[in-house]
Amino acid sequence: MKAKVVNVQYVGFEVNARARLYKFVVQQESGAREFRLSIFNEAFSSRQISFQDAPDFCSAKIHRELAAFANDPPESQYKISEAELEEYQRAHAPRAASRFHRHSIAKNPASNPASNPAAEHIER
Repeated sequence: MKAKVVNVQYVGFEVNARARLYKFVVQQESGAREFRLSIFNEAFSSRQISFQDAPDFCSAKIHRELAAFANDPPESQYKISEAELEEYQRAHAPRAASRFHRHSIAKNPASNPASNPAAEHIER
């Protein structure tokens, strides 16, 4: 059985007073279908998501919907919820910085006469 070919293409966005509307076209063997996803402007101003990350976030949402509904989701318009954005934030939060441990370089005992009794003996 041949897998269905699905192409998700980002085609742009519109801005209105309340939200940014991201538009995608999904090309399938059965034809093209437009999807629209809205993210409220507050999500951007409160830094829940960046303008740069929003198209990728929306694309991932469409791919999840396509996978969940055998490439034929019942909806084509989505309002991104605060819960989805919080989940996104948790998944993309900067990881705690690992502590960088410096390893001291062992000095050659022969180069330090105080730490090498044999070297002291040679110098006397």
